[in-house]
Amino acid sequence: MSKLPIKISPCPIIEANIEIRFTPNFPPDAVIGILYSQLSTTFQCKLDQRPIMQLPAEIRAKDPKLKYQPTHTIHMRDFLVHIGPYVAVIQLPNKDYPGWIRFREVINDIVSLLRDINLINQIEFIGLKYLNFFDFDIFDRINLIINGLPQKGKCTVFRTELHNDKFTNVLQVSNGIHVKNQRIDSDGSLIDITTFVLAQQGLNINNIMTHIDAARKGEKELFFSLLKQEYLDKLSPEYE
Repeated sequence: MSKLPIKISPCPIIEANIEIRFTPNFPPDAVIGILYSQLSTTFQCKLDQRPIMQLPAEIRAKDPKLKYQPTHTIHMRDFLVHIGPYVAVIQLPNKDYPGWIRFREVINDIVSLLRDINLINQIEFIGLKYLNFFDFDIFDRINLIINGLPQKGKCTVFRTELHNDKFTNVLQVSNGIHVKNQRIDSDGSLIDITTFVLAQQGLNINNIMTHIDAARKGEKELFFSLLKQEYLDKLSPEYE
């Protein structure tokens, strides 16, 4: 698509976050305290411990599934930072999505802080995730055909990975899903897109925002390419 909307209504985004995996310049058990100390000098925030802290640090560090799990959450006014010895996840709270411009400002503020305090030695992975909810069967309104057959069923889950030299889009579309949070308590469908970049693709702390911008563009292009034009037209799309 050559021209992408900057806004549709209703906005289907129910979750947005960016995950940054890294090797630290400091002892792993000092990472949380250093970041919280720096954030609390600028922002009003609160630190909570996550349940995974009940496991010994040695076990968490040796298990690849646990190593990159956040151990604490820093609650800010407009966003959350889930932090662990080797990971930081910047997440918008469960309310109306404020748009990419605002979300990017939040990401850039945290990235700039990480750079200024020299917390990160090497970035291993970034993953930008957008979760979109629809209170109907989305398969009726998207362009998704495999082997000439529309992908449609009462409980359908479609997943694929789309690679290029800059990033990978991991797409999952599912129906028959029940979502319950502060805003939603409904059956429907999800379009889940995670766009990730690895260290070997030239990723580092100085160019991370360039990679995040490219990931956002790739995620957005994939999302809107899925929607049938007649459905998109009903969403009151706004363009620049």
